[in-house]
Amino acid sequence: MKNKPSAATTQSATAQSHGLIGLLFTRTLGAQALTRSWWRRWVYPVLFLLTLTLSLATYLTLDSIQQSVDHYITDNQRALVGGDLILNSKQDWPSEVMAQVNTLPASQVV
Repeated sequence: MKNKPSAATTQSATAQSHGLIGLLFTRTLGAQALTRSWWRRWVYPVLFLLTLTLSLATYLTLDSIQQSVDHYITDNQRALVGGDLILNSKQDWPSEVMAQVNTLPASQVV
């Protein structure tokens, strides 16, 4: 009688013969299809990394532009509004505040 190799020995030998990919994925039909279509064609991982890099660069560029615009608006808010004081309220202003606003010359009120 021959000694029949155990399942663990057979699996270990299979994993060694398939290298790193064999260790990462079990040898199911889906893993074989993934290996065949993805890892054996060099263009797919390269395209994936290129797409990932391009999307990250785009995100960082747009974020930088948004921060620059926000910073510019914040720094130049007085010049954009045309005044030093902005009064805004959803309620009626008290008569004391309105009296002070009415004392301002019309050329200084926007």
